Amino acid sequence: MPIRNVSPAMAAAARTMAVAALALAAGPSWATRQAEPALPPCRVSVEVEPREAQVAIDRRPLAEFPGYASDGQGRFEVRLPPGDHFAEISAPGFDTAVVPLPIREGDGNAILARSLEKTTGLALLRSDPPGATIQIGGVSYGTAPKLIRDLPLGTWQATFALPGYKETTIQFTLKDRTPVAADASLTSDTATLVISASVPGAEIRVNGVARGKAPCRVERIPAGDIIVEASAPGYKDFLQLGKVGEGETATIEARMEELPATLSVYSLPDGARVYVDDNFRGETPLDIDGLAPGDHRVRVERPGFDPMARTVSLTRGNSAAEEFRLKANTGRLSITSVPAGVAVYVDGVKLGETPPSEVKDLSGALELDGIAAGTRSLKFDKPGYYGKSVECAVRRGETTLQRIELQRRFIPDYEVVTETGPHRGVLVSVTAEAVRIETRPGIVNAYQMDKVVSHGPLKEE
Repeated sequence: MPIRNVSPAMAAAARTMAVAALALAAGPSWATRQAEPALPPCRVSVEVEPREAQVAIDRRPLAEFPGYASDGQGRFEVRLPPGDHFAEISAPGFDTAVVPLPIREGDGNAILARSLEKTTGLALLRSDPPGATIQIGGVSYGTAPKLIRDLPLGTWQATFALPGYKETTIQFTLKDRTPVAADASLTSDTATLVISASVPGAEIRVNGVARGKAPCRVERIPAGDIIVEASAPGYKDFLQLGKVGEGETATIEARMEELPATLSVYSLPDGARVYVDDNFRGETPLDIDGLAPGDHRVRVERPGFDPMARTVSLTRGNSAAEEFRLKANTGRLSITSVPAGVAVYVDGVKLGETPPSEVKDLSGALELDGIAAGTRSLKFDKPGYYGKSVECAVRRGETTLQRIELQRRFIPDYEVVTETGPHRGVLVSVTAEAVRIETRPGIVNAYQMDKVVSHGPLKEE
């Protein structure tokens, strides 16, 4: 309880208590009173907390005053003459109290009661890094740095806690009011990652959580297994698994590969040969994967059409489509022949035969499309006829008419034997009534079957 001056009513009560105390003083537990020839007229009762506190009045110990008595429990009694006195109360670990003690003429009894306040120290608690929470004796004191003013003197333990760091406890001692600085160096229970990438600005994720763009420094990563990912448009995603320890700073470089580009090539009409950078890649329609980003020369070619080429710019990981509308560089041939059934060759390639028609000996028209413009070499052939070759000018987008007549070759290929002997010629027809053969160009003879001994193709000699 605090030191206080008492009112007259309280003084009367205190005097009653003092009388009882003096009665107890007569017992063996009280110290022997000092003998005095003449006692001061005022009796002063003193009560202090803590019990071991030392009391002095006017800078003199109580034991030096007349009527001194003590019960050993922090209660004292002395006699003081009238006047202005002061009491000084002190105890180790407590603030010293100085209390005025005025005694007036006629005061018979006075009481001085005082409880000392414990002396507190000044503790400046700091943490590295700052911001750690502080607990002392189970009581929270905020975050470091913190100046604490109300800790009693003595030895204390302070516990510092900060997310991402190991909990740390330090000890410090307060001996007096001299400020004491106590520092706690916290050890991280997490790791730090320093991440760079071959593609600046790549998005970084650690353990699935976005952590910004490369290059970056990622702190407070839980120690243990980690997954580092990096991604950027046009590049393959980077993925690395690893392990980091408490307090470790690890460096990771994300080397990212460019994604190839895809090119789709179309042509009208289809079937054009496709060359990329002079390398044949297939025929349209065509999808080409795995092309490096950058410029590529694409060329398409198809017989009968002008070749086309252009430069195509491809970006990383993207798909592009190119269409080539080919312009025909061909004409058309319409061929008739005498006789029908003549094989037609254009530049050495057989393209068909002239079809029969309702007109004797004259064929129908053989229509040949897509013939390359320019001078073409035509060849006509039919067994039993002399072949013929001509050159023909084919114009782009036009139809060229070509009529050809072959001269028949007279080559006997059939023999008819009658009673008059063998007859040879070119077979015209065989019926149940007769065998007809051309014995000389333009002359056809018929041999009645009842006169024919034998007939058949001539055997090669």
